[in-house]
Amino acid sequence: MYDPAEFEELLEIYNKYPVKELTVHARTREEYYQGNVHNESFAYAFTHSKAPVCCNGDLFSAKKIAEFSGQFPQADCVMIGRGLLIDPALATGEALQREKLKAFHDRLIADYLTVLAPKDTLFKMKELSSWFMRLFPDEEKAKKKIRKAQSLTEYKAAADWLIANGRMEAVEKFVY
Repeated sequence: MYDPAEFEELLEIYNKYPVKELTVHARTREEYYQGNVHNESFAYAFTHSKAPVCCNGDLFSAKKIAEFSGQFPQADCVMIGRGLLIDPALATGEALQREKLKAFHDRLIADYLTVLAPKDTLFKMKELSSWFMRLFPDEEKAKKKIRKAQSLTEYKAAADWLIANGRMEAVEKFVY
């Protein structure tokens, strides 16, 4: 919860049970998604976990995953959830193209609409868009329109404009 050193005690508890895979997000609850990942916790998990370890933490680009793999060659599993929200091409190893980002974005909306009302889809998309908007650091006006959208139509118009016209930076350039 509060101190990375607490992980050792938690791992002792996990090791008492038949865990098939342990995903380690090496931050405290207090840190949530902020600050640096505690790599010493990953290292401890690899040497002390009875279960295979899957690592989760700021792996937003192929470069970051390669750096992590170099530091932890024993890792055969990584979780890249937020990384895929920013760059849906991350899983393919290809460079992100605007068309792919738009297709991914449109697919999310369409799929959410099959299980959620339009207003709930709007709220979900506004939350998720906070990740891909990081690719467009200089487009505050468009990002503000996305955040303030009151309908899915308003949201989609602003997001479509941003994806089609915004100055997009490489994933490696933005601050996590």
